[in-house]
Amino acid sequence: MRILLIGDIVASPGREAVKKIVPRLRREKSIDFVIANAENVAGGSGLTPETIDELLQNKIDVITSGDHVWKKKELYDRLSKDSRVLRPANYPKTSPGSGMGIFSPASGKKIAVINLLGRVFMDPVDCPFQAAEKEIEKIKSFYPETEAKKIEEDLKKGDLKNQIANRLILRKFFEKVLT
Repeated sequence: MRILLIGDIVASPGREAVKKIVPRLRREKSIDFVIANAENVAGGSGLTPETIDELLQNKIDVITSGDHVWKKKELYDRLSKDSRVLRPANYPKTSPGSGMGIFSPASGKKIAVINLLGRVFMDPVDCPFQAAEKEIEKIKSFYPETEAKKIEEDLKKGDLKNQIANRLILRKFFEKVLT
């Protein structure tokens, strides 16, 4: 499976770049799935339903976010209803939306995306490692027993950071702490 990860899309110049590049890139490189961080897509900070629609229309499959996801209150309802827009999984469970989604691209394979927020220089949030473990347990419940056992065996073989990275796409898995 070919996956394109796009870093922070910022304001209208970022949206214009997505519009011009992503659909063509998907065709030319046979990309199956596109994940984009877009927490700053609306005027440089936050998201709106309109900016989300614009990105989805331009071949973005899943939108991840960070602490700026809460900047525009008009987004809260959309977070609760649209599984393609993820908030960090390590925010309180009472927060609108979800921090993880399992998606089925046209290739027929499944992909799990977990959105996490680091804690370096950030307001306090739950531990991203513990949140990742909880989300992995949820993911395992979606797979047949044989695949769930394989995931569990892989997790036992090495440290959590490497095994999660091999199985899942994690955003903002705070580089300064892990390197």
